[in-house]
Amino acid sequence: MMSKKTAITLLTTIGASLSCYASKLSSSFAFVQSYCPVFVLIATLVLLYVWWEKLQPNRVAEITCCPVSSFLASKKFLTIVTISFVGIVTLSNI
Repeated sequence: MMSKKTAITLLTTIGASLSCYASKLSSSFAFVQSYCPVFVLIATLVLLYVWWEKLQPNRVAEITCCPVSSFLASKKFLTIVTISFVGIVTLSNI
């Protein structure tokens, strides 16, 4: 199951990427281009927060409870999302 943090991270990174590309794909979405830096900033802050929380040492309550391992909650998935976000935002500014 996808956690709230994972869903928010995916939504913000997809939103920032789409806002940067939308005006290039269609002129009817040209108004979104002006908000591209705001969406990129929000997505960057969310990614930084999620990485900061992911790299924190485990708490006692989390250690004693049975950990549920999911790909969507792994560092590997967060790395894929981060690299994809950086690549898409970089390519959209070319």
